[in-house]
Amino acid sequence: MGATGPKPECLEIRRLVQTSYRDLGDGAIEITQSLSNFGDQTLTYLNAPWGGVRHSSLPQTVLSEPGGAWKKVKGIWGWEGIRSVPFKETGGWIAWTIDAENSQSPSLSLVFGRESEGVPSWKKAPNIILYETVGSVESRNYEVVETSCNVHIARGETMLLRWYLLAGTFAKTRERAEFY
Repeated sequence: MGATGPKPECLEIRRLVQTSYRDLGDGAIEITQSLSNFGDQTLTYLNAPWGGVRHSSLPQTVLSEPGGAWKKVKGIWGWEGIRSVPFKETGGWIAWTIDAENSQSPSLSLVFGRESEGVPSWKKAPNIILYETVGSVESRNYEVVETSCNVHIARGETMLLRWYLLAGTFAKTRERAEFY
């Protein structure tokens, strides 16, 4: 015999994510995502893009700083104490390279953009970027990165996100990252 009584209310989280890629030539790829909320709940958190590179291929991580400077960064990704930096404290890009001291070293950059002061009405907090090495290099071999945004996307609303991947020499990806 089954239980009687009213069924508990269940709110649905339904969303449609569409991703498009555009080859801009010369080692530049534009990625655009649209996120549409068709559910009953307001979407409040995004962590996109999320990904990384093989540590054995591009072992040095470089984070841009405002004004065109950059610095090598490192750390171990864990469940607590993950390094995070507000977008406004960066120059809008992160890169991985073999040797940051060599401008001709192979490199891949992720351009996530800059953020101005203040928080627009559709956001609950400033964007942050999180990055580090996942576990030991021998076991995981992964440099992870994600951007995180506390948003407010109500039912029926759509949000567009855009970022760029740039491949080439470290000097070239730094130069092009400033352009995008």
